[in-house]
Amino acid sequence: MKTTRIKLALGILLAAIAAAVLTSTLRLPLEQGLQQASMLLLGLAAMAALASFAGTVESSANAPLVQFPSNDRRLNPPGQARAADNIPDRRERRQSPTLWGPSTDDLLEEDPALALAKLRIDLEGELRRIAQVRKLPLEARHAPIHQLVDALLLAHLLDPDQDKALNGVLRDCNAAIHGTDMTAEAAGAVIETGARLLGTLRHL
Repeated sequence: MKTTRIKLALGILLAAIAAAVLTSTLRLPLEQGLQQASMLLLGLAAMAALASFAGTVESSANAPLVQFPSNDRRLNPPGQARAADNIPDRRERRQSPTLWGPSTDDLLEEDPALALAKLRIDLEGELRRIAQVRKLPLEARHAPIHQLVDALLLAHLLDPDQDKALNGVLRDCNAAIHGTDMTAEAAGAVIETGARLLGTLRHL
């Protein structure tokens, strides 16, 4: 809007100057008239350039500034800073325990065999994570679970008592998975021991 008003004012001014110069040119001899006409053309060109410059200044005043990313929290929107804070570190994601679904205690009330299957999955996930993080000399993704337990024992990450308890829990879990009947009390005892071992593994 402001640019339009500037152009309109300059147009009126140009028209007034042109009319005045043309009137004076008609009253002068031919040579002087040509000089006045030349001056008129130069004046028109200068005024046109001025109008263009004024429009450029007006449009650039409303243009957004170039923004560069910054690590300064004062310069970042609050929501963006909070989103960045909530993104876990890649190492933390890789080393975090792999949990899924309800807890073994929740499943124990409904189906003891399913609770033991869940416990075995959690234990195996932690064993494979430890083998990968500790760079144990075996294929962490495909090695049988008993080889994972033996590797932790050889690396002195588990003591013999923990190794014995872990193998016992895994044996009971496998038996329940393959159809062996187990009471809720017996399954609860296995889950209690397995939960303690799971806590130990998560700190290795």
